[in-house]
Amino acid sequence: MQVLLADESRAVRAMTRAALQQSRFAGDSLRDAEAGDQLLSWIHMRPAGPALVVVDWDLPGMNGLQLMDTLEELRQLDEVGVLFCVNRSQAALAETAVQRGARGFIVRPFSDDELRAKLESIAETRRAAPSDVLRDIVTSVRARAELPGLLSLPSAVISELFAVSTRVRTLAGETIVWPGQQVNGLSFITAGEVDVQPASGSAYVRATGECFAERAFVCGEPARVTVRARTAVDVVQVPKERMVELARRHAAVRAFLTALLEPPAREAASDSELSGTLESLPFADLIQFLNTARKTGHLLLLDRGVQGIVSFKDGEAQDAAFAGQRGEAAFLEMATWTRARFEFRAGEPSGQRTLARSTMKLLMDAFAQSAALAG
Repeated sequence: MQVLLADESRAVRAMTRAALQQSRFAGDSLRDAEAGDQLLSWIHMRPAGPALVVVDWDLPGMNGLQLMDTLEELRQLDEVGVLFCVNRSQAALAETAVQRGARGFIVRPFSDDELRAKLESIAETRRAAPSDVLRDIVTSVRARAELPGLLSLPSAVISELFAVSTRVRTLAGETIVWPGQQVNGLSFITAGEVDVQPASGSAYVRATGECFAERAFVCGEPARVTVRARTAVDVVQVPKERMVELARRHAAVRAFLTALLEPPAREAASDSELSGTLESLPFADLIQFLNTARKTGHLLLLDRGVQGIVSFKDGEAQDAAFAGQRGEAAFLEMATWTRARFEFRAGEPSGQRTLARSTMKLLMDAFAQSAALAG
């Protein structure tokens, strides 16, 4: 099979090539492109037959939608499978590309194993049928990171959970749930934010990866909250009968539903504290969640008596420190921790900003560091 790796960065192409050389694609023809004109030339000149393109959404000279336009015009979508590499903010655009015939997308940062698994899946299947598109979208955005409430569930259960889900888009300002409404599906936000207003107490925000009106769903009681779209919001709804069926067969699902029945006070506190261990929620997934949820506060980590801290402002890491180190060196060292306990405390960061680059770029460096150490 022909495989093209298209990314402006030579380092990214090299990392992708190294990952594929340890897979079924090792013996295939691997070509590079660093700009849209080279990709376009390859499309026109390539030999007939099945091909895969692993491409950055914002390739210089050709973005993802322009690539889809080109493949549609040349009627090559059946032969050329496209996997887009996207930032989290580009996921909604990538969903559109999947609906037009792209084989999928994967959200940075991702591991070599995740990339290989995604490409293996693409190589084994024809273009997804309409009924498969939602499942592809959900798994492509790394459900275990996007849906932190489901982190305790095995990946196979997560896929099964969303296999018969319904996807709904609501415009900003529209009411999704109102007091007294019967809630017959468990709703997870896959993009956007909602405001949740209890009958008494302060309103709070739910964002990507979180669910809402969960207590009414589990207890079978009328909703006691008003849920309104804070922004345009995409929601995946899992029918009650589906959840019940899975709960009968999987203890992990029963435990997850039980956790949703914690006292409502948990709602108001959810933005102020998060705790656990890196064994259950790895460092990269934890940082990614705090970034997605745009958290402001301090992440405290304790590993074998050594304490570290990463400060956040609106989801962006501002400062990292431990054992006398500050900045990127401290961040990358903590990224290697796998058994530390963590606690996130809300609050405004103070002091000097020592992390100049974006959180996602820091995580990409952390992944590259892990790959180098493993090699």
